Amino acid sequence: MNLDLNKIILYYNTIRFISFHQIVFRLWYLIRRRLMIDQFFYYNLQTTKNDLFSDVKKLSFKSSNIPHYQSSYSSLLRNEFTFLNQTISFGNQVDWHYSQLNEGTRLWKLNLNYHEYLIDLAQLYKDTNSKIYLNFIENHIEEWLRQNHLGTKKYYKDNWSAYAISLRLTSWIKVYSLIESWSTTNFRNSLLLSFRMQLNYLKSNLEIDLKANHLLENYFSLLFCSFFVDDNKLFKKSSRLLIRELNEQILHDGGHFELSPMYHQLILYRLLDCINLLQNNNQFTSQNLLLVFMLDKARNMLHWINNITFSNGEIPLLNDSTIGVAPTTKQINEYSSGLGISRIENKKGLSCSGYRKYAISNYECVIDIGHIGPVYQPGHSHADTFNFVLNVNNEPLVIDTGISTYNAGDIRKKERGTSGHNTVSILDKDSTEVWSSFRVARRATVKILHEDESTVIAEHNGYLRQGTIHRREWIFLENQIEIQDKIRGQIREGKAYIKLAPQIRPSQIGHSIDLGDAILHFEQASSVKLYLSKIPNGFNRFEENYNIEVSFMKQLKTILKTI
Repeated sequence: MNLDLNKIILYYNTIRFISFHQIVFRLWYLIRRRLMIDQFFYYNLQTTKNDLFSDVKKLSFKSSNIPHYQSSYSSLLRNEFTFLNQTISFGNQVDWHYSQLNEGTRLWKLNLNYHEYLIDLAQLYKDTNSKIYLNFIENHIEEWLRQNHLGTKKYYKDNWSAYAISLRLTSWIKVYSLIESWSTTNFRNSLLLSFRMQLNYLKSNLEIDLKANHLLENYFSLLFCSFFVDDNKLFKKSSRLLIRELNEQILHDGGHFELSPMYHQLILYRLLDCINLLQNNNQFTSQNLLLVFMLDKARNMLHWINNITFSNGEIPLLNDSTIGVAPTTKQINEYSSGLGISRIENKKGLSCSGYRKYAISNYECVIDIGHIGPVYQPGHSHADTFNFVLNVNNEPLVIDTGISTYNAGDIRKKERGTSGHNTVSILDKDSTEVWSSFRVARRATVKILHEDESTVIAEHNGYLRQGTIHRREWIFLENQIEIQDKIRGQIREGKAYIKLAPQIRPSQIGHSIDLGDAILHFEQASSVKLYLSKIPNGFNRFEENYNIEVSFMKQLKTILKTI
């Protein structure tokens, strides 16, 4: 009975933060799927073949020079696909419903369904005139059409999820615009018929139940589709929705409100694609107003990502971030420059996002003193309050490990949990209740007590349910950082964790650890433990590193001297 009560409390503390609209739409979508309304209504779009080409526009884009696929194109042509550092070879024909793809969050299968890799092959065909690329694109999409009608098992989780449709329709628009002159009539007919069906389905299945980056991707796609099918009504609707959503999701400091540098890069990349679309396709009378709005958002987002990016070009892997998924900051800067966009200096820095960055002498340090966000969709958030990431001499020293999976389980729990970050845990509990793949119940809230050019003092109530408050103070000096942790309340014992970069080979003498470019010393520690562990190196890939676990009573002073 106690376990059931705990579950009830957990669910209550999760659901109470969700918006009314999210709950209503989640229930509505569940009812529709149960009654098979999607199959009977939304799929049966009234479109005749004579209508297919009537308003379709071949669009123009300036090349971003950012590849959509990170592995071998020659392997692609053999139906061998690599996503998330995992490779599957299908042989003569892709099995879109291969059982291994239906595990967990189906993220690998989703990547397969995005069809973004076809954009690169279409560009290769245009550049080389090699029929092998054109033939693959046509055969691949025709295979998808045969195997992925609406109503396949769990269709709403992958092949016909609104998120996958959003990315796939945008991919098809780019592919069609590159190969339209050389593709066969039958292929164009099949693609455009399915395109209109999927667009119709997307408009009726917007991810209002999820919101956040998913809903933004839906709206980005609708904008692209409005140009492709020359639909002024759809353009006005998508413009209105994008303005509303970007105003909500992009904070005043330019950061994306899910507070993941990786997702910030992804959203900014999509935004630049929309600017590219608007700049190179003069189609609607009011599109310049949207372009001006988007340029302003892009400049602010550029400021934020360049501000939080370290001098070596790498982002701190805060919250749900990892390598090899989003374009790098350098690639985004080059794409922006090619579109004539220069970032503006924003006096707010990173303040609205809850991050601070200190670059003094030979080190750069990013700290997290913000709240979990956004309130109604914190699925990409971690229990990492008062986390910090540090580069010394332009190389990573103290790192956020990033993530290796979205699948629920011990690995996901550990990577989101407090002990997986450079902060303090009480009774081995998480400061914020993260659970399942993307769920968050009770959250730590932060109170900033003092802040100036070299000092930050803040406390959070994430352990108030244990009768405890955690206070952390940072002092940033020339060649030295001091961190003071204090615990007050019923529980007086804590553990501080520090994750070292994989290349660091530390040596320990008592309560001091030599890191090569820095020395760590822990005052008032009960014990200091240095041990080998494994951390993510992208999705589904790991490497060894050293971790530090420091036990202390009431307070701990950490002194890091750089060399």
